[in-house]
Amino acid sequence: HLTTRRGLCQQAVLLGADFPRPVVILVRPFTAENVGAVTRVMLNFGLTELRLVAPECDWDGTMSRALSCSALSVLENAKVFSSVGESLSDLNCLFAVSARSREMEMSVVSPIETAKLAVEASVRGE
Repeated sequence: HLTTRRGLCQQAVLLGADFPRPVVILVRPFTAENVGAVTRVMLNFGLTELRLVAPECDWDGTMSRALSCSALSVLENAKVFSSVGESLSDLNCLFAVSARSREMEMSVVSPIETAKLAVEASVRGE
């Protein structure tokens, strides 16, 4: 069981190339600048698969490209979906984050706990 950051990092290294990278999904993004900034942050952390659900902006336009900087490959390979369900259809494990409060009950875990859960799910093949 992974209980420390060190254990988590060691497990991720042991998984190596077989470790599936998380997919980032933006639902109804409404500013191109946010999409571009997300691609840059994604690439900084080695994430390359971006999915957009019903974007409400020019997600592949000048502003998103300007903020994307060296992460244009992430932006150019982004996939657009019409529904959240469609964007999730091939995924087995899902973690959601939002800065907005929602009217629903949900468990809240820290980023480190989320990473541990994600690595453990990957080890199980989920």
